[in-house]
Amino acid sequence: MVISKRIKEERKKLNLTQEELAEKINMSYKYLSNIERNVDKPSLDLLVRLASELKISVVSLFTDEQNNNKSKAEIKKESFNRQLQYLTSDLTAEQQKEIINIIKGAKKLSK
Repeated sequence: MVISKRIKEERKKLNLTQEELAEKINMSYKYLSNIERNVDKPSLDLLVRLASELKISVVSLFTDEQNNNKSKAEIKKESFNRQLQYLTSDLTAEQQKEIINIIKGAKKLSK
């Protein structure tokens, strides 16, 4: 939900309509509308293009602007968790377990 909300917020900050933003990144405004309403999930490639056109980082798409009372570390942790959830949401339970094992292994190696 954060991604769709952030895209819409940032688009409005730039005073762009859905049609204008969609045209700039060569996509259908109907698809952009679906993304902003959290009906469709954009690919990572599309998130990169959107962030670039909105002049923000991809990471900021996963961060809620209403984080005034949180430390930078807390905001980064929430953003990481949202990114991980986004990237693994369409995986099977078995694939998600494999990702967790990879992360555990990487964590052991980094100590």
